[in-house]
Amino acid sequence: DVLSNQGKFGVTPGKHVLNEIGAFLAANFNKDLSKSINYTSSLQLFSNYKHNPQHIDMYWTNLLTLKVTKYLATTIALNMIYDDDVKFPTKDDPDRQVAHLQLQELLGVGFSYKF
Repeated sequence: DVLSNQGKFGVTPGKHVLNEIGAFLAANFNKDLSKSINYTSSLQLFSNYKHNPQHIDMYWTNLLTLKVTKYLATTIALNMIYDDDVKFPTKDDPDRQVAHLQLQELLGVGFSYKF
């Protein structure tokens, strides 16, 4: 209710749902680069027909999996999100808000054993 009352994420204040109609495209890629290295990528694009169809929202995930030993694996992930409806304040003028690319980087180390 707090976020809804503030009108966050493009939702009309007091509402809890935002419906959009538009074009959606998804592409997936999965490739074994070697016996111990795998790369997976997923790209999703969306264009809202009702509001600024020229501004395409993007969600792109990239995952690199490295099998170090028989029991030890490492994953490196890079996620990128661009949504024109999500605005952030600028450093020089906090009252001015703009959309920009959001990045998330992850590094994981895991132990696996098959029974």
